[in-house]
Amino acid sequence: MSTVVVMGDDRGLVGRLEASAALTVVRHVPDAAELLAVIGSGLATVAVFAGDAASIDAALVESLHRAGGRGVALVAGEADRLRLERWGLSVLPWDAEPAAIEAAVAALWAGEWGRLGVQPPAPNAAPGAPGLPIAPQRGRITTVWGTGGAPGRSTVALNLAVEEALRGQRTVLVDADTHGASLATALGLLDESAGIVRLCRQVDQGGFDPGADGESFARVRAGGAGLRFTSGLPRPERWAEVSGPSLGRALAALASVCDQVIVDVAAPVTRDDELLLDSFAPQRNDATLTAIGAADRLLAVGQADPVSLPRLVRLCEEAATLPAGPPPVVVLNRVRSSVSGTHPERGIRRAWERFGPKAFSPSHFLPSEPAAADAALLRGRALAEAAPRSPLRRAIAALAG
Repeated sequence: MSTVVVMGDDRGLVGRLEASAALTVVRHVPDAAELLAVIGSGLATVAVFAGDAASIDAALVESLHRAGGRGVALVAGEADRLRLERWGLSVLPWDAEPAAIEAAVAALWAGEWGRLGVQPPAPNAAPGAPGLPIAPQRGRITTVWGTGGAPGRSTVALNLAVEEALRGQRTVLVDADTHGASLATALGLLDESAGIVRLCRQVDQGGFDPGADGESFARVRAGGAGLRFTSGLPRPERWAEVSGPSLGRALAALASVCDQVIVDVAAPVTRDDELLLDSFAPQRNDATLTAIGAADRLLAVGQADPVSLPRLVRLCEEAATLPAGPPPVVVLNRVRSSVSGTHPERGIRRAWERFGPKAFSPSHFLPSEPAAADAALLRGRALAEAAPRSPLRRAIAALAG
């Protein structure tokens, strides 16, 4: 006998299921939070979704699977059926009889996904428009990470995205810095839309349309290039609206339609899981950890001075302990002889050889050009437009490709 929890407004369904000899309804819940609590507590093993299919998104299905449950959805539309099956639910007509639900539940637990026409749940599956298959990932995800203290992560991310677009690459720039988003301001845009939240919601609900312009995936012009842009959080206290799993699916969806996905993230990667009893609670730095784990290339940005360089060394040492992510490419920003000696690059390399991790070494040196950087920031433009001949612009362009 399987225990089930029902979510939805179809009270007649509860009565039909209670008459079944193979199913026991332990709770009829009004929302997803209570449903996950019932599954997580072990009171039920199967969730039966009835009613509005729009209330079921990828994040809810993933949380259900993480809690050890399985799901059956009763829907009326073909588009909803395709969308929910792709996420790992067994889908039946809205008026299915208890015997059909019993058979679906039994098949799910027996692992008979093929007989149901259902795909096994994939934690990082990226849902797209309802009824449309997701193309294999073909774009490269570059995550721009770095130390605290404003080392220039956003400057590198913005100008790298512009340089990629100037190379003819279909490029999207994503502001996933949940501690202090700044890319919208650097582009001279209003910073009120929280495009990253909208994008995660659209992808989770199966409504992401790569051909449509909107606040979550907008076209912008920068430095003479056209690229897409997803803005960050206008207020950092909204960080919980960008969950790690949702961001992972969003980045995968973007990489399926773009050649280059450039992601700007915050510095901290510490987790507080051990302090929480609720294993499903969002973590403050999930966005950074997810973007690092999803990256094909990870840029670790730090300033080239005696205070900031040790921070970058510790950051790279920390990168080696992360559960996922590629080895960092070390980028030194604001390189200048006034704080690093007559031959700053040579001095930095020697210091790194002595104190830094041997697995990584600085490979890119960005010159200090405050006049060019300030001009770009004042005008809300990229370096390619505000200071096209600057050595800083050329050094960042060398990161492209």
